[in-house]
Amino acid sequence: MYASEKEKEQAAWGLWSKMYPLMAAGFIKHMSLEDFRKEGFKKVTNQPLKSADEIEAEMMQVIATYEKRK
Repeated sequence: MYASEKEKEQAAWGLWSKMYPLMAAGFIKHMSLEDFRKEGFKKVTNQPLKSADEIEAEMMQVIATYEKRK
């Protein structure tokens, strides 16, 4: 877990440091490294979590549609 967190932080630093010259030149909005990390590590959930039954029903519809196309 610790190593994974360190890899994420290192990746964030690498990306931020490459973007810094663009921020300094005013091409993109300046953001502190800390803000960049917070923004980058946010969990994105666009879809509500589905139950196994809902997922199975959805996949059965996909299969049925596929079978009709054959």
